[in-house]
Amino acid sequence: MKFRVVEGFARPESLRDESLVILRKDNWDDFGFKTLFQAELLTAEGELIELGPVKILKAGQTSGFTPFSGALLDALDSSYCSLGQDVEYYEKLASLAETERAEFLKSIRDAATDSGIASAFSSEEGWQVSLLRFGQAEHTLANGRAVVEGSSAPNGVVSFAHHSDDHDGEIRFDYDDSGPLPGRCKVLIGYNGVGKTRLLADVAREISRVGQDITHRTASGSSTFSTVVAVSYSAFDTFELPPAIGREYTAFTDDEESSSTTYFGYTYCGLRRLEDGKASSQLKSIAELDIELTSAFWTACSRETTAFKEALADLDRDPSFGRAGLNLSAWFEDGHLPAEKLGKLSAGQKIVINIVVQLAAHLRNRSLILIDEPETHLHPSLLAALLRAIQRLLEGFDSFAIIATHSPVVLQEVPAKDVRVVERFGTTVRTVDPQLETFGAGLGELTHEAFGLDNTVSDYRAVIRAMAAEMKLDALEALFPLGLSSQARALALRTQAASR
Repeated sequence: MKFRVVEGFARPESLRDESLVILRKDNWDDFGFKTLFQAELLTAEGELIELGPVKILKAGQTSGFTPFSGALLDALDSSYCSLGQDVEYYEKLASLAETERAEFLKSIRDAATDSGIASAFSSEEGWQVSLLRFGQAEHTLANGRAVVEGSSAPNGVVSFAHHSDDHDGEIRFDYDDSGPLPGRCKVLIGYNGVGKTRLLADVAREISRVGQDITHRTASGSSTFSTVVAVSYSAFDTFELPPAIGREYTAFTDDEESSSTTYFGYTYCGLRRLEDGKASSQLKSIAELDIELTSAFWTACSRETTAFKEALADLDRDPSFGRAGLNLSAWFEDGHLPAEKLGKLSAGQKIVINIVVQLAAHLRNRSLILIDEPETHLHPSLLAALLRAIQRLLEGFDSFAIIATHSPVVLQEVPAKDVRVVERFGTTVRTVDPQLETFGAGLGELTHEAFGLDNTVSDYRAVIRAMAAEMKLDALEALFPLGLSSQARALALRTQAASR
């Protein structure tokens, strides 16, 4: 096995008797270090296998491109180390023949599968500044060997702690889906303005490490998750994105019309346009969203995952699709979205399809999903169908979610142990446990107890009291052909009794 370092898109000829590893130089800049390469394996038979992004560091390197002694190498010597930058790199290596995979990993001096190499380079400046700059790389360092050997961590069990300057103590997120109750989703509730969206953004930044000052990193779950996917389809979205990091790096797709923006291990899906890597105040047009949805749907279908097919079937069971003559499962079988159908979708239907399709297109094993107020524009039954579809995708990709919501429909699908009430006292934010079991609770009970709705502030009470003070009960009830609710009737009776 030999290595050839190339620039641009030149394709070297295959070698007659052995495989050739092509390392395409990338101009990506990690605070002065340029260690990124796109790795390809050209077999002796002429088959080209795209392995993906890998960073290569030379001992003593302080900046600039990684130097090599020549364009054609037999192998990297002991002064080099490498680290794949996403889990797919190691998944593709796992598909190679064992002897070829072992030779490749040894020749490229992979740090994820050789702890001695990682230890030898851990004190190098470029190790932290470049090779481990993003949380996705930390995940591959911790899990690359298990992926290659097919011995990944147990499904459904993950823990990490979040730290924030304005939070009173740490917030722990302990997931356990090994029991009979669903355990892959955490829910944040609380009044507007307490900081739920800010908390989601902080978690995204901390785990992905996108935008973090290299000298002020905090302990986090970086090694726990392969990627972070943030989702918000509100027209008034204020979800803060991790800051720009120089230029967009698209790790998952080369499609310029991709429906999301992807950095190393971080993907944002939503309505807002991005300008220079930052969320702008302008929203995408309907035409843009349709193009993006079509592109993402093709990507999701091409991955041929059972979870996506089952998630679409969950949506099909909701009346809003069936009554409109829509069959999402049939679209999956065809592998594309029929253009004539897109214009007939309601706003809520488009939001639901977008969320499910985007997740199916971008999720990787052990991803973390952050969803801000998924209930926007959705009928309760459609919201419930969306939650079932999300749960299906979480299980299919062994992934986990944090959802910020104001909806009791979301809350009743999650056990109280997985719910956090966010509270703010001045500049300090804290989270507390709910005071009732939320799973399967009544919507009225959740609205009153968990969300703190006080009936005394409801407008209907003032209207009922005013009418009861001026009218007899029979006349008041005659205004409501379907009859007064028991609650409204009791209020009218109390008002009349008090005035006697």
